[in-house]
Amino acid sequence: MTTLPSEHDHRDQCVALVPIFAHLDPVERHEIASRVRQRTYRRNELLYAPEEANHFLMIVHRGRVKTYRGTESGHEQLLRILEPGNFIGETAFLHTGTADHYALALEDAEICSLHHEDIREFLTRYPAVALKMLETMTERLEQTERQLSSYTGEDVGARIAGYLLEKAAPATGELILTMSKRDLASLLGTTPETLSRRLASFTDAGWIAQSSGGRICVLDRAALARA
Repeated sequence: MTTLPSEHDHRDQCVALVPIFAHLDPVERHEIASRVRQRTYRRNELLYAPEEANHFLMIVHRGRVKTYRGTESGHEQLLRILEPGNFIGETAFLHTGTADHYALALEDAEICSLHHEDIREFLTRYPAVALKMLETMTERLEQTERQLSSYTGEDVGARIAGYLLEKAAPATGELILTMSKRDLASLLGTTPETLSRRLASFTDAGWIAQSSGGRICVLDRAALARA
């Protein structure tokens, strides 16, 4: 007979996934998990929108979530794709303002949320959590700065090639595109049509190989680096 995990088991599992809590012992993580609120969001359901107050640190337990901004032309500018263990909502926690972007479930997603007041208490008691949160935010800022720099200093072919080189496994050169071409094009500051054409040209040149399921194998790193 199979025993289904309890709600508290799910919350413990959710907290254990998050890098900022990884250094805590099981008892400490269990204490944090006891404050967690769980909710399931359906595919294409918004977690929040711009100008909405968000009083929670939201942790992805299952599924994927994307954050994006709307442009004046009515298009989306993708910010990031969040996988299980990733979190959002830390910015509003720091400055108590409203969101400046959208958060949308790409598929059915289980979200574990911690109220900002609880987070403040935990940061006081466990300063290492604050340091890990700061490290994560610094990494995101650096990623955003690299993204902005590439928009102004590189053409679209170089941006696509750089993304493939960054995501490809060092040993095998393989990667799987876990987002739609529309979202990837938005992330790289181009259109889905241009993205498809450039990937096709890389394939024709023998630099990459494409297969079903968004699988890509980088065959010539040096050529991509020169793109």
